[in-house]
Amino acid sequence: MNYQTLLESIQNPKLEQTWKETLTYWDDSEINDREDLLDFIKNKRNQFLEMLNEVGEDGDWESLIAVEYIELKSLWINLNTQIQYQYFTKGKQIGATAYKASVTSMFLEGIEQFIPNATRDKINVFLGETAKLSEERERSESSPVAIVEGLDLQLNDLYGEKESLLTKLGVGQLSEIPDLVESMDLQLREYYDLMKDSILIENGKIEIRSEEPFQILYKKGN
Repeated sequence: MNYQTLLESIQNPKLEQTWKETLTYWDDSEINDREDLLDFIKNKRNQFLEMLNEVGEDGDWESLIAVEYIELKSLWINLNTQIQYQYFTKGKQIGATAYKASVTSMFLEGIEQFIPNATRDKINVFLGETAKLSEERERSESSPVAIVEGLDLQLNDLYGEKESLLTKLGVGQLSEIPDLVESMDLQLREYYDLMKDSILIENGKIEIRSEEPFQILYKKGN
């Protein structure tokens, strides 16, 4: 790792330009919203730079990177959890949360290359286990997580039943069923017209008038 390279990387104008370009895709926002979010991530970057400059190249700046990475990664995890709940409660994500997570992720990518792989792996394992414990606490019957999982199971069951129905009907997709029903209805009407008045019962005698072959089934009662 190189201290000067780190400083150059997080002060690179391209990083801030990438943040700005990303925020331009935030359609349902006002210019003040985008400026506030840009100020948020720039302040995060500037605070980190201030600490690095105070510690200096001869200080323990490697530890600062690890702590900053933990803080940003924890924020990113929390934002993504918030996004999931927004989908569950509102059916969509809120732009401010989504784009806050995006610019935070970009800042993370900018500094994680300066953390040794072994250290980064340990941090991610720790944060992953912490998130997993939190998730397990939420898995009560009334929690959104459990409800979503229940809905997923029901959806899978319905999908299986749909595939079974399509196989039995001999069609490839649901959109073909109306045509199939219409075809069956047409065939029944044609067969009805064909067989209409085909059997005459008079004076105890049965007269077959249809020229089409058909079978009469007799079922003996119990």
